Amino acid sequence: MRGKLRATEPERLLEHISLLVETYDTKRFFIVDDLFSQQRDETIRLCRMLADYQFRLKNLTTKPQNKHVKKDFRKLRNVSNKQILD
Repeated sequence: MRGKLRATEPERLLEHISLLVETYDTKRFFIVDDLFSQQRDETIRLCRMLADYQFRLKNLTTKPQNKHVKKDFRKLRNVSNKQILD
């Protein structure tokens, strides 16, 4: 590998995943990345964010049926990191 490792921010990855979940009702993901755990702290932070997102998703509903629920799904993406990690 040449140069410095350039990893995507956990917030950005969560944004992509939440978009797939909310738009296409995606249920499972498989991460194929040789360097996924290279930056351990960031990997743990992403996993915690995903666990929190999954918990919040289960407590809302599994499928958005109306405008109000769709707005709630969008709000999940706008939660700050501090709120997620607390």
